[in-house]
Amino acid sequence: MLGVGLLPVWLLTLAGLGAFQVRFTRGLLGRNGQWWPLPVALLLAAGGGVLFLAWLRQA
Repeated sequence: MLGVGLLPVWLLTLAGLGAFQVRFTRGLLGRNGQWWPLPVALLLAAGGGVLFLAWLRQA
């Protein structure tokens, strides 16, 4: 039941990530892009790296 109840949340999350990817790509290609997707993408990548290092060093 929990998985079925969370399905709309996951679908909205995936839709949001897709919209972010489109804005990020347009910004990199110089087509009607906004300034904020690049710093957000860099912060997410850095956070993923920190999470991975923490996972590697867990006891």
